[in-house]
Amino acid sequence: MQSLLADLDTNGRGKTRTVALDVRSPAEVSQTGPLSPSVITFPLNLIQEGAFAMPEKEFQKKYGIAKPLPDERLVFSCKSGMRAGMAADIAAKAGYKNVVVYPGGSAEWF
Repeated sequence: MQSLLADLDTNGRGKTRTVALDVRSPAEVSQTGPLSPSVITFPLNLIQEGAFAMPEKEFQKKYGIAKPLPDERLVFSCKSGMRAGMAADIAAKAGYKNVVVYPGGSAEWF
């Protein structure tokens, strides 16, 4: 995760067109704090509700962040990897070609 974070800036996007997303719930994130200022907290339920199927402008307005582009690499993390895997599957079905699950999750990070 450290090498990934070194490439990201504070809006969750890196020089290599990588977007890191923590899919834990707000309650979980409040217990541990965010993984990093460079990782976007974006709970799994938002992804399950169709966030990646939204038009870019609607996504930006609703969530306050730019919608990841289909050619960007999406790296998902959660507590242990299960929800990150679910998020990655949904993203792949929505047309994202380069999805990665960070297997250690916050359990490893903290």
